[in-house]
Amino acid sequence: MIHWIAEGYMFAAGSYLFFYAWLVFGVSKASESELKIEVL
Repeated sequence: MIHWIAEGYMFAAGSYLFFYAWLVFGVSKASESELKIEVL
């Protein structure tokens, strides 16, 4: 039981970090494209 809880917690933390990294990556890409448009 405790093992399942620990695995579930690790999985939730990993997916949260993955979502956060994806969000930051998307924002950086969007701002980068905006900068390119401004330069052009």
